[in-house]
Amino acid sequence: MDMMKIGVFLQNLRKEKNFTQQELADYFHVSSKTVSKWECGKALPEIPLLKEISEFYSVSVDEILNGERNVEGAMENTMRKEEMQKAYQKKKKMLEYIYLFMFLSLSYY
Repeated sequence: MDMMKIGVFLQNLRKEKNFTQQELADYFHVSSKTVSKWECGKALPEIPLLKEISEFYSVSVDEILNGERNVEGAMENTMRKEEMQKAYQKKKKMLEYIYLFMFLSLSYY
């Protein structure tokens, strides 16, 4: 386990979300020094907090501990997003048909 790699990964994840160390510290109820230690590779988040951090960043605990995104995980997230977009479009189209049917039904009477 490469602590420096994990630290850089955590730092990049934080910056992707446009959070400062202090904002992240406040969010997870730790000190900014603690966040700094994680990002410098001097310490790791405690196990219960690690799960919360992984959910916050939408990465797996394994990805955090490996210090990099899992290609399969990234592809899986992309596929899930695409599936959700398709489902949303399908639902939107169905609602359009329902509204059209209701409008035509009301205008008929």
